[in-house]
Amino acid sequence: MPEPVLVIVKYCDPSTGGEGVAYRFCRYMQSRGVPFQLVCGRNKDPHGPLAEHVVELGMLRPTRLLKYASFFRRAERYIACTRGVPFSFEYVRGAAIVRQTGVHAIFLRRSLEGLPEKEKRRKMRSRWWNLYNRYVPAQERRVLDSAELQRILVPSGMTRDEVCQSYPQHCHKVTVIHNGVDTERFHPADEAARAAARERYWPGAGARRIVGFAGNIFMRKGLAHCIGSLRGLPEDVVLLVAGGDNAAPYRQQAAALGVEHRVRFAGAVADMPQFFHALDAFCLPTRYDPFGLVIAEAVAAGVPVVTSHLAGSAEIVQDGVTGAVCRSLDDSAVAQAVDKALRLDRSGIAASAPDERDMFARYLALADNVRAARRPVRP
Repeated sequence: MPEPVLVIVKYCDPSTGGEGVAYRFCRYMQSRGVPFQLVCGRNKDPHGPLAEHVVELGMLRPTRLLKYASFFRRAERYIACTRGVPFSFEYVRGAAIVRQTGVHAIFLRRSLEGLPEKEKRRKMRSRWWNLYNRYVPAQERRVLDSAELQRILVPSGMTRDEVCQSYPQHCHKVTVIHNGVDTERFHPADEAARAAARERYWPGAGARRIVGFAGNIFMRKGLAHCIGSLRGLPEDVVLLVAGGDNAAPYRQQAAALGVEHRVRFAGAVADMPQFFHALDAFCLPTRYDPFGLVIAEAVAAGVPVVTSHLAGSAEIVQDGVTGAVCRSLDDSAVAQAVDKALRLDRSGIAASAPDERDMFARYLALADNVRAARRPVRP
């Protein structure tokens, strides 16, 4: 039997971010009879379909730094004495493959760009005093300098450039694989389903054109520009916001601009496919995002998209065909991009979305290559 793939992730959790990708990668391997283990700090799905494959190492509490650092150390000890191909979604030294979603020092800097000077200084002070932001760059370097590391997996060319800029000695190890979408969940809707979704999220929308935004960090993801762009768009264009962040400052912004009647906050949305079905366009003018899976999900749902050149997912947007890419982040530029997206033909958009199954097949091919390279050559 071939060596199992040891998927390393903080939480066994099907519902969130990188953890969700790791979980679905394991499900992909399970469906194909590939041996694997999911090595985690905490199992949030103890009775799920992966239960017999999960190795729960535990983590210390209460702070984020203590939880993550303790899990990383435990995972390092585990893979050092366990047969398999370590495929880590975390900063775990000794892994053969590490999925790197960005360089932490670059994230800290670029995520502040465009903020008002007072807010930028406040965040810089807060981050400087946060021990987690000192630990992560050191651990990141420790992991990438590991002799065991063979491949660095990144979700975008933008992230590849960051890694190569910060760690030029490891640039030859970098492989770009765009994040894929579960196209069985995210796909275009028929007219009846679209009408039902519009009625749910904007009752009585009628002929209004609904532009969507989704994210849990409103400031970095560019919600203020989405709201500001409404002043440069016709009155029938409205904004539907999904996400669990604090909406109060953005309600105030909308009121100050006189567009409060054109903005609706839906809160955290569980059924994102239906959310996309309600939309005529989707807008995420982010200040910084190594990829931005929500853009790929919108494309898979057949929705024209707007994003910024500071998102890795801009690489999958065909400007003027499947959406528009903002080269500058201001309300006027976002308004022009939204207007452009609203005029596009939706019929072929979904076909350009990266499929999650293709992504996982490439993940597995990387693991196979590592396994093959380890195999001793017979005389």
